Amino acid sequence: MSGEEYVVLESHDGLWGVDGRSVRRLRRTGGQLTVELAAGALAADRLLAVVPGLTVVPAPGALARFWPEAAYGLAVYGARPVLVIDPAQPPSMLLAAIEGGDGDDERGGGNER
Repeated sequence: MSGEEYVVLESHDGLWGVDGRSVRRLRRTGGQLTVELAAGALAADRLLAVVPGLTVVPAPGALARFWPEAAYGLAVYGARPVLVIDPAQPPSMLLAAIEGGDGDDERGGGNER
């Protein structure tokens, strides 16, 4: 699985990838960076890159033992592992950071894609 463009972000001390076609908007509200998808908004500490042609391999079944949520696959960016998420089922740990945010609402200005 390669050829697509993936957004690679850092959050919760890990790297996460999401298919760039599923990203509706990037927004910075206060100190919070969010990556908005149809299924919800992901909280990110940093946006690292938009990577064309990132090689993504299917997530092995053994991953479910350690990561019970939906995962699209695994990749490597800058010698670090990336968990590529299913944009239709974002991990709850990334969504929870949005829900417990700093109180800024969606009407605020920000950097948009």
